[in-house]
Amino acid sequence: SEAFNKLSPSERSLLSDYLTADGINQKGFLLYSSPQLMANSAANTNIGLLHAMKMLLRVYQLADQEFKNSDQQVITIYVQPMALYAKSCKDVEVFDFTQFDIKRASGHKSDSQGSVRLSPWQLENSPEKLDSYALEGENLAA
Repeated sequence: SEAFNKLSPSERSLLSDYLTADGINQKGFLLYSSPQLMANSAANTNIGLLHAMKMLLRVYQLADQEFKNSDQQVITIYVQPMALYAKSCKDVEVFDFTQFDIKRASGHKSDSQGSVRLSPWQLENSPEKLDSYALEGENLAA
């Protein structure tokens, strides 16, 4: 696709490696709700497929790091929070800078399942919100 071709060569290579990992010869990640992430990003004129692919790569890399010591060959990562965020985010810089981690499932599935968890601390670029925060800060300091 056009968006895939706009990725840097290293990003294309890494994303291709993650997408083609079969869970037999190399550890594979099933990103549950990733089609929704891509569709929501494509439908959001502020985000688009290029930034969705970069986010997908970030999710794969973070999941790979989180589960590097897992003996499981197939790891499921639930990405629905990111998919929903891609639908509502109004600023591509905010989307690209989204802070998140991968939280492992509890119990016996902790070695094979995790979920994207968005941080409550996110970049804010909205002038209205920044003005509101400044006013709140001034009121607190008074």
